[in-house]
Amino acid sequence: MSGFTDVSSACDGSLLFLLRRKGLGPHPQDFCTCWAHYRLLLRSDHGETLVRSTKASVTMTGPETIVERNDLDPKKFVLGEMEVPECVEFVVRRLGVEGFGVLRLSSSALPEGRPAGDINVEVELFGAEPACGGHGTAGWIGLKSVMTERRMAEEWLAGAVDARGKLEAFDKLKASEGQARRAALDVASAVRKASYLAERRFQRAKTWLEQGNFEEDPARVTKETARVFRGLAKAMLLNQKRFSVEEGEGQQDFGTDLLRYLNRKNHEGPPVGGPDKGIQAEARDLALRVLDVDATNVLNLEVAGFACAELGDFATARVHLEKALEFDPGNEAIKSEMARVNVREKHGAAENSETLLFDLQTQLDAAHVASDVAAVASLMTHIGALVDGNQVTWDACVRSKVGKTVGSIQKSPPNNDQEIQNQAVRLVRKFRDMAERNRPLWS
Repeated sequence: MSGFTDVSSACDGSLLFLLRRKGLGPHPQDFCTCWAHYRLLLRSDHGETLVRSTKASVTMTGPETIVERNDLDPKKFVLGEMEVPECVEFVVRRLGVEGFGVLRLSSSALPEGRPAGDINVEVELFGAEPACGGHGTAGWIGLKSVMTERRMAEEWLAGAVDARGKLEAFDKLKASEGQARRAALDVASAVRKASYLAERRFQRAKTWLEQGNFEEDPARVTKETARVFRGLAKAMLLNQKRFSVEEGEGQQDFGTDLLRYLNRKNHEGPPVGGPDKGIQAEARDLALRVLDVDATNVLNLEVAGFACAELGDFATARVHLEKALEFDPGNEAIKSEMARVNVREKHGAAENSETLLFDLQTQLDAAHVASDVAAVASLMTHIGALVDGNQVTWDACVRSKVGKTVGSIQKSPPNNDQEIQNQAVRLVRKFRDMAERNRPLWS
């Protein structure tokens, strides 16, 4: 198209940009506060339809109609913090103040925060205020600048913690599997987004602190350093977190799906395949450094416990969390973290028991084929003990197909042994009870 330039990374025409007015001054960078008006128009064979505008008001007389008003103030947002559609940020980064640009997107390009379909984006930038860049830059006021950055990071971190709690409650929702899956992905995305944005700001504050040269009381600097390191450690851990949602029969892992979902939206984050142990270890080291400053602060102890648990060191995690509860017995956040450690310990034990169950099932198959009455009796006793002790999940029982083997023994016991048959009947009943307990909530 005339005047448009292909700015897509693959040069496939999915992103076409037209700079109608360059504007004044440098292009805004991350963390700049910007003021802009933008319009999103859906393209079709019948032309363009306005679907979103910062100048819009909606009338409800008859069919919903978007009416634009020129007296509305531009949208204020922080660049790089996903407060506006990513396609709007894409244009803003290419404008000066009073600049105007148009972007034509295909349906798959820059999808975050915008309606689906082929879209035209019109953006006019009215103002851009650079963020403080640290020592010696405009707006630097010493430790107060660090504190301001840390407080903004804490707001994002609080959002990540809140979303994490919502996601952990999904197993209590009575919804269809499809609804739960879509909703869980959205909430998990919120955890990743908020923790990532918190981590970026905590990292900036950490860099400024490590540059030193503060005029304030060293004790105040030390206290602020502990707050920044503690927040950074927690944000790093949450950004590496993988979530599962209970769905009745075992656990449905949303980790891989979530990462693919985020990668499609060009979000930054760890690669598919699991959390980065190096980053988790770095977060733990930060958390332990904070304990060196104040080992009686319950927030410091909570993050240290969280960090150790994420690396599988549940014993040390429990020590930190129990100490925190000694100082603040009614702290619900600490109790929740302790509960998570208990669940993860149980899950780890279940994984070990699952391996044992698969091995026992293989041995039971062989013993049944060999008509080894003593071995069959011993193996079924062992399997029954695992079930009675809640040491194996229903999902593991289903995948191991141990119920099928026991059912075969019930129908055709080795050497027609009556006691073996009765033992198989009792074990089948246990499996049925287990299946009933693990019935999906929406069945």
